[in-house]
Amino acid sequence: MKPDVVFFGQNVPTSVVDEAFDVVAKSDGIIAAGTSLQVYSVYRFIVAAARQNVPVVIVNVGPTRADEQALLHIPAITGETFERLGRCFAPVHYNDLLRKPLLQPN
Repeated sequence: MKPDVVFFGQNVPTSVVDEAFDVVAKSDGIIAAGTSLQVYSVYRFIVAAARQNVPVVIVNVGPTRADEQALLHIPAITGETFERLGRCFAPVHYNDLLRKPLLQPN
């Protein structure tokens, strides 16, 4: 029995890649967090976003392969950055999300 994951050296299924490109094209923006983007499997979506004028923000303590495509690179530790960002918003409880989602599908 093989789990539904892609191991190092394996290819991501074409259907998954195609769906990800569709999501990028429909996005208001992309956040890449905690990655140098050295692996092409993810980097290609940042390149696609930049080509389609979808804003890209990178949160990574060091430089990344996609810094030139990014609107903004925040050189910080990902967990600390998102923790601080989360404190800027009112608490949202899971049960509230079930009643009224924050994001509505297009």
